[in-house]
Amino acid sequence: MNTNAKETKPLSLSLEFSHLISDISKKEMEFFADNNIEILHDFRVNIRKLRTWLQIFGMAGYCVKKIQKHLVRCHLIGDELRNFDVLLHWMKKNSSLISSESIQTVKYKRKKLKKLFIKELINQNVIQKLRILGRDFLPQLAGIEKNDFQPYTKRYIDEKNQKVYQLLPNAADDLNQLHEIRKLLKKVRYALHLMSIIDAQKIDTLREFQDILGYINDRRVWIDLLQSKLSMIKEAPALEKSFQEEIHEKLNEFRAYIASKDQKNAKISS
Repeated sequence: MNTNAKETKPLSLSLEFSHLISDISKKEMEFFADNNIEILHDFRVNIRKLRTWLQIFGMAGYCVKKIQKHLVRCHLIGDELRNFDVLLHWMKKNSSLISSESIQTVKYKRKKLKKLFIKELINQNVIQKLRILGRDFLPQLAGIEKNDFQPYTKRYIDEKNQKVYQLLPNAADDLNQLHEIRKLLKKVRYALHLMSIIDAQKIDTLREFQDILGYINDRRVWIDLLQSKLSMIKEAPALEKSFQEEIHEKLNEFRAYIASKDQKNAKISS
């Protein structure tokens, strides 16, 4: 027995909720101080996690409509900027395929989007409103533990998994369905954090699945950007073709991944 090991008492649900709001709020200052693309990524992840939790709270009869509506607004304002962030990151890593002029064009457009994003944050007081709504909601969680939400969390996860299974058979032939599966799996992963005992293996499996779907979705989005916002860069046609090929290859990997999971489940149930 390791006598030096210390047991950490899990945070109460109200404190976890408070920390989540606080983590989102901290990003507002970081947007001004740092240009790291992961700041926006973490901001959006925490927003999605909070939205998932509130959906479960709503199932349990809690009043969540005001804060839910505002969270949609919080998430939407960074959507296009995030798409440019990921594409620009790929271009920098693959600079041998892209001219410096084209990269500068994407940087310029990304810079303009960042300014618009900051402007919306400031002018609409998005984060301040979230803090107020979170503060007003917090008393509803006083004395409530994760165990109190277990039936609703389990039902929520079961409902999302059922939708995934319904979409899976034809998903490899429809990128929109694949994107929908990706969103559903994110909700399942965030909901698992509301369980009193977190199944790390399930979360790792979901991440593995999401990595494949994320790779495909990135390229789907990049193709849309090349066609709608970046058609002026000279490499656009070649990049679009390359991304289409990469999607095709990853779809084959996705099919093989699903088949392997099906075989594993068949062995377990036999």
